[in-house]
Amino acid sequence: MIITILFKIEEEFGFNKTTRKTFFGDKVKGYLVGILIGGGLLALLLWLIQELGEGFWLYFWG
Repeated sequence: MIITILFKIEEEFGFNKTTRKTFFGDKVKGYLVGILIGGGLLALLLWLIQELGEGFWLYFWG
Protein backbone atom coordinates (compact mmCIF):
# COMPACT_ATOMS: atom_id res chain seq x y z
CA MET A 1 0.00 0.00 0.00
CA ILE A 2 2.70 2.47 1.00
CA ILE A 3 4.81 1.53 -2.02
CA THR A 4 1.87 2.26 -4.32
CA ILE A 5 1.31 5.66 -2.69
CA LEU A 6 4.99 6.58 -3.00
CA PHE A 7 5.01 5.40 -6.59
CA LYS A 8 2.08 7.70 -7.41
CA ILE A 9 3.60 10.71 -5.63
CA GLU A 10 6.91 10.34 -7.47
CA GLU A 11 5.05 9.88 -10.75
CA GLU A 12 2.97 13.05 -10.23
CA PHE A 13 6.02 15.26 -9.75
CA GLY A 14 7.98 13.67 -12.61
CA PHE A 15 10.69 12.07 -10.48
CA ASN A 16 9.81 8.55 -11.51
CA LYS A 17 10.50 7.42 -15.06
CA THR A 18 9.83 3.72 -14.46
CA THR A 19 6.62 1.81 -14.97
CA ARG A 20 4.78 -0.31 -12.44
CA LYS A 21 5.87 -3.44 -14.32
CA THR A 22 9.58 -2.60 -14.10
CA PHE A 23 9.26 -1.41 -10.49
CA PHE A 24 7.68 -4.62 -9.24
CA GLY A 25 9.88 -6.71 -11.55
CA ASP A 26 12.95 -5.16 -9.95
CA LYS A 27 11.52 -5.87 -6.49
CA VAL A 28 11.00 -9.54 -7.36
CA LYS A 29 14.51 -9.80 -8.83
CA GLY A 30 15.95 -8.23 -5.69
CA TYR A 31 14.14 -10.72 -3.48
CA LEU A 32 15.33 -13.64 -5.63
CA VAL A 33 18.95 -12.48 -5.48
CA GLY A 34 18.61 -12.05 -1.72
CA ILE A 35 17.22 -15.55 -1.37
CA LEU A 36 20.03 -17.02 -3.48
CA ILE A 37 22.82 -15.21 -1.65
CA GLY A 38 21.20 -15.69 1.77
CA GLY A 39 20.53 -19.35 1.07
CA GLY A 40 24.12 -19.88 0.00
CA LEU A 41 25.46 -18.19 3.12
CA LEU A 42 23.09 -20.18 5.31
CA ALA A 43 24.20 -23.43 3.66
CA LEU A 44 27.85 -22.47 4.24
CA LEU A 45 27.15 -21.60 7.86
CA LEU A 46 25.36 -24.88 8.52
CA TRP A 47 28.12 -26.86 6.80
CA LEU A 48 30.77 -25.11 8.92
CA ILE A 49 28.81 -25.85 12.09
CA GLN A 50 28.61 -29.51 11.11
CA GLU A 51 32.31 -29.74 10.24
CA LEU A 52 33.65 -27.85 13.28
CA GLY A 53 31.59 -29.76 15.84
CA GLU A 54 30.66 -28.51 19.28
CA GLY A 55 33.38 -25.86 19.36
CA PHE A 56 32.10 -24.10 16.26
CA TRP A 57 31.03 -21.06 18.25
CA LEU A 58 34.64 -20.41 19.32
CA TYR A 59 35.73 -20.13 15.69
CA PHE A 60 32.75 -17.93 14.83
CA TRP A 61 33.35 -15.74 17.86
CA GLY A 62 37.04 -15.44 17.02
